[in-house]
Amino acid sequence: MSDLSSELLPAASLIAGLSGSLHCLGMCGGLVTASCNGGKDVLKYQLGRLLGYFLLATFAFGVGYILKGIVPFTWGPLVSG
Repeated sequence: MSDLSSELLPAASLIAGLSGSLHCLGMCGGLVTASCNGGKDVLKYQLGRLLGYFLLATFAFGVGYILKGIVPFTWGPLVSG
């Protein structure tokens, strides 16, 4: 990958993450909060969401760790993108 694309990848990832977060806050968060009967339901939702993201991140880390030994280093930015 060129130097420019490797420099723009973190910024593009940040913008995509912020866009997704705003969407989730506006749509998913409001729908779940409106459909919950009380504070305990919202707490269960938030803990479940946290656990789900943690498991996905752990899985992605594991795949990256495995690929680190298989894929040549020059392919790293392409694979991570």
